[in-house]
Amino acid sequence: MHHLPPELHLALQRAELTQHMTTQHRRVATRLQRQARRDSRRLLRAQQRMTRAAQQLARADAAAARSRLRLHAISGT
Repeated sequence: MHHLPPELHLALQRAELTQHMTTQHRRVATRLQRQARRDSRRLLRAQQRMTRAAQQLARADAAAARSRLRLHAISGT
């Protein structure tokens, strides 16, 4: 190992460094992908909750309008 010519030694170091960086990069990439998937699932759930809330609001609105109509009909105004 110590008998390597200096340029080969440098090349070996560079190769090891590159491999290390590639491993790190892959690790970071998989973590980011995992986070992105989790975030998109969270976003989807939030959108579903908002849709449900909007539907409930629309139903409550319609019910309120109907009861107002009934009140008007009863009171004759």
